[in-house]
Amino acid sequence: MHPAIDVSRFKWAEIAQELRAEFGGAPQPPTGEALAIAPHPWKQPLRENVYWVGRETYAQLSPMFPYLDAGSIVPCVSVFYGGPGTNVGSFVHVNTLDEVVLNFGSVQSYMKPGFARIGTKTHGVGSFDPADPPDGMSTVNVITQRHPIGAHQDESIIFLCHSCKQEILRRDYDGNPPTRSDAEYYTPEMPTLATIVESSVTAEAFNALGENEIACPKCGAANRPFPLRNWGWDEYRRRTRSTLSARHSMEEATKAAGTAQAAQDAAQ
Repeated sequence: MHPAIDVSRFKWAEIAQELRAEFGGAPQPPTGEALAIAPHPWKQPLRENVYWVGRETYAQLSPMFPYLDAGSIVPCVSVFYGGPGTNVGSFVHVNTLDEVVLNFGSVQSYMKPGFARIGTKTHGVGSFDPADPPDGMSTVNVITQRHPIGAHQDESIIFLCHSCKQEILRRDYDGNPPTRSDAEYYTPEMPTLATIVESSVTAEAFNALGENEIACPKCGAANRPFPLRNWGWDEYRRRTRSTLSARHSMEEATKAAGTAQAAQDAAQ
């Protein structure tokens, strides 16, 4: 938690008074050319209901909107609940971007409804506690970041030993889709949230170190596998690869049909 911010030095009342005097009363919004913003060539204004998206999604940190390119503000939904088999494990996430967390409701959780914070660039996720959250626990969060323009977004997923906190497995990656050229998961026409794909790849590699337990290379402690099914990242990764593969096949079929039609027209 960040300490409370002292805003007294900003003198909001004096600033408001100056603006009222300048505009001859209440400040008026700009009009005409001053208000005009050039429309994006393909983006349309969209809105979603957080709870509807949270209910329908199958992967944690699922983007609410299809805009993931450079410069996009990307709100993502995560829904957690308690009961048998719902433990989410733990890992460390490193991100060069700020992540704004806003809670949209919480029951039997340390979070309170409306809870908001800006996470640190390196932060732990989940808990080393092997116990499942209590049945009836639920929380809906929206985590928002803005993808950089013309720059890499350096991210890392790190799995630590639950006993000595030794790093067991780490994966560094570029989280900004426009700077990537991995055709298996990324294409400009269908951007993918790299954080989910890379997190899945890292978790799968971690679990491959041991079927039932993963020994720490430093202290030898037995670490349990990461409960990937409770995050849904592997499903997102497989569906992403499958849909892109199908999309590419459709492109090739369309090209082939166009070539055949052109040959037929030329023959006539």
